[in-house]
Amino acid sequence: MKLSSKSVTLLAEMIIVIFFFGIISTVTIQMFVAAHKKSEQSAAVTLAVLKAQDAAECFKQSGKTGEPLTQFLADCHELSATGGARLFAVYYDEDWHPVDEPSVYALEISYYERQSAGGLLREGKVMVYKNLDDGNKISILSELELADYLAR
Repeated sequence: MKLSSKSVTLLAEMIIVIFFFGIISTVTIQMFVAAHKKSEQSAAVTLAVLKAQDAAECFKQSGKTGEPLTQFLADCHELSATGGARLFAVYYDEDWHPVDEPSVYALEISYYERQSAGGLLREGKVMVYKNLDDGNKISILSELELADYLAR
């Protein structure tokens, strides 16, 4: 059976077209995966900023009322209190739901208090981070400085 030159040309064109579409679809899928990953990272940073701002407001409110920070910030655990320094944490799962044990995300509030003749100065930091897979490394998503002065 003899193939005509038109059949050979058509077959070669079809192979080139299929190869071209295969390359284009591979590149397109990689772009969609990268865009999805960036979207997830952006959502995590946005939620981290909101959680950090909420924690900063709770810190400020606890200073005004004299109530402990755990009264204002839901699911907050005090990790340590030595001298004038205090450390609080809230842990979140991958969907940003509060959990009791360290998980995917964590919000930490650390601050210290100094008495002065005119009142109480409270300074510290709110940090929201993501635990990476190996457990030793973290990725900081948001960080805010805190300062509050309570006059007598």
